[in-house]
Amino acid sequence: MSNIDAVDTTIVHRDNKYWLFTNVREQDWEHNSILECYVADSPISQKWKPHENNPVFFDNGARNGGYLYTKDENHMVYQTYDINVYGKSLQIKRIKTLTESQFDTELVKEIDPTVMAGIQGIHHLSSNDKFTVFDTLQMRSFK
Repeated sequence: MSNIDAVDTTIVHRDNKYWLFTNVREQDWEHNSILECYVADSPISQKWKPHENNPVFFDNGARNGGYLYTKDENHMVYQTYDINVYGKSLQIKRIKTLTESQFDTELVKEIDPTVMAGIQGIHHLSSNDKFTVFDTLQMRSFK
């Protein structure tokens, strides 16, 4: 894709299509609040079709924070933020509906940095059948 200012992109293969979720910057809005979705038949397509309801999400907590895949359900992970706070929390939302004209999720769990001792922020969580990865913020002083 060209002529797009986007971050934290996630590509999902589901229902024989590739779904690209990304946070775009439009006009004076930062990347944190606007989630758009695109669909294509290939992950290397030059013709990503915009979702009919773009932006599919516009709110605090719309920034991509990962993807959780299981055989039974798929979940999007979103970052929430606050002023000068990196990784305030992650929201895990089950994908209820994903079509070219509809996108609907429901909140399953919110995870804040207290989930692990010694961290001040949590930014990303992704998992598949074999691996789970996460990104946290931990403040340390070096002498």
